[in-house]
Amino acid sequence: MDVFFLDDGGNYDEFDDINSPCIDAGDPGVPVGDEYYYNGDVINQGFYGGTYQASLSYSTPTDKGFCTQKIPGDVNEDCYVDLLDFAIMAQSWLECNLLPRHNCWQ
Repeated sequence: MDVFFLDDGGNYDEFDDINSPCIDAGDPGVPVGDEYYYNGDVINQGFYGGTYQASLSYSTPTDKGFCTQKIPGDVNEDCYVDLLDFAIMAQSWLECNLLPRHNCWQ
């Protein structure tokens, strides 16, 4: 039996930040493990911390809900890979920040 104290687990609830003080409260030096993408980059405390059942951290809401994991290519993190992501990437196309600069185009 799964028991989630003060939370339904694996979902973001607008009240999680208020009633679940263990979200993102683990040791910052411990990897987040199998927690879904919106995990605050810090493992949750408790039995489900580091598992796919861990409660999600706040993510930027979309008009249809919250993202559960990052999709490669979703530059603006709106849960879709679309032309807006391509436009953002195109703005930086062929930019290089290597030092020394002469290594950029070799």
